[in-house]
Amino acid sequence: MKVCADCGTWCDEEETECLACGSTNLIHKCPRCSAVFDGEYCGKCGYSALTLNFELSDNSSEEKIDKFLGKEKKHTTLPLMLSLAGLLTCIFPFSIAAIVLAVKELRRGNSSPEIIGALAAATMNFMVLIIFFAEYAKYFI
Repeated sequence: MKVCADCGTWCDEEETECLACGSTNLIHKCPRCSAVFDGEYCGKCGYSALTLNFELSDNSSEEKIDKFLGKEKKHTTLPLMLSLAGLLTCIFPFSIAAIVLAVKELRRGNSSPEIIGALAAATMNFMVLIIFFAEYAKYFI
């Protein structure tokens, strides 16, 4: 992206003058570190303005732009595998770890079906643990 050095208005990459003030003093703004630079590369992080222009023009969908900027939502299967392992083997620390990992993924904004399923299975297994200890605690004391 380009930004007008005079008024700060955002402009498209192919623009040669600012639409707001008419100035031809357009410079690049880095999407990684938000540094303003003149030329092809960001002086702060080394990001190339040519790469951004190429990637955004070829992949215009929102998901691919998020992937390019490193904001894509990743599907993680580790919480699901841990919750299923805990459910099948009755090793409850697996289920607790699956709940923690699933909640962390949900807080990051990843609400994929794998994460929701992992949270449901691990919570169900944890509830079985609580019911088991509530019923049979008198035999262990």
